[in-house]
Amino acid sequence: MALPKDPLNPHHYAREAVRPDGRPYMSLDIEATAELALKLAIPLGEAERRALKQGVIPERYNRMLDAFSVEELYRILCSRAAIIGLGGLGGHVLDILARSGVLFMIGADGDHFEASNLNRQLLSAMDRLDQPKALAAADHVNRVNPSVDFTPVESFLTESE
Repeated sequence: MALPKDPLNPHHYAREAVRPDGRPYMSLDIEATAELALKLAIPLGEAERRALKQGVIPERYNRMLDAFSVEELYRILCSRAAIIGLGGLGGHVLDILARSGVLFMIGADGDHFEASNLNRQLLSAMDRLDQPKALAAADHVNRVNPSVDFTPVESFLTESE
């Protein structure tokens, strides 16, 4: 007789998938990750970390298995980053870190978007003109990876900070 599945265990929500090289693995799709987080009453990012800890790969990160082991991927999801300046370079760094799964980030910038940013800054857009860069960054991160715990800081940092 089979034991009933545990709805608090990531394996309950996982499905078998196959890597491009043919190796099988257990995958957790985005909807199942959200359901697990809801059942456990934890943030989405914590549900992803718990799944990884048990060898279940959140679908969002499965292509990263070509470059990282499950253990390394778990370390990325537990990482923290601070980004000072969210314009040209900072916007791209923010995007890469959010997509990669760095789940704790702080982004600081005291500037607003202006028309001269449109041709060279990832986070700038016509509907973001005059918007603080830190708030635009928060919106971008939430759209790209809602698992990320992002804290916007709307100020210029000085040497003493």
